[in-house]
Order: sequence, then C-alpha cells, then structure tokens
Amino acid sequence: MHKSVQRPMVLYSSGYGLGSSPHRLAEPSELLDANQITTEQRFFGTARGTGLVLAHHLAGGE
Repeated sequence: MHKSVQRPMVLYSSGYGLGSSPHRLAEPSELLDANQITTEQRFFGTARGTGLVLAHHLAGGE
C-alpha cells in the first residue's frame, strides 16, 4: 500500500497466511502512517535450507 514517498516503509511478512485481504495494513504501518509491502514467504524445492542450516532454523535459531 503506497501512501507517500515522504512516509516510512514497512515490510510485512505473513508466512503462509497472506489471506484474502493483502491490502490490510499491519499494526506498525497503521501506527506510523507508513507505506507497506506485504509478502507471503514460502519455501519449496531448492529454496529450502539443507543439513545443519535447516535444522538450526527448524529448532528456532536465528
């Protein structure tokens, strides 16, 4: 959602839950009266991590 080039930008990532209203603003965007980019992150095929990196992320690591 674009408001103005003078406003901050919020990147909202919803995992698998983008839903049917991707134009809905997230709370930080509302509080800051900000622009918002909404993404839905999914990992398939070669986009997924492997070995220890994947195990680390699945275990809640950063």
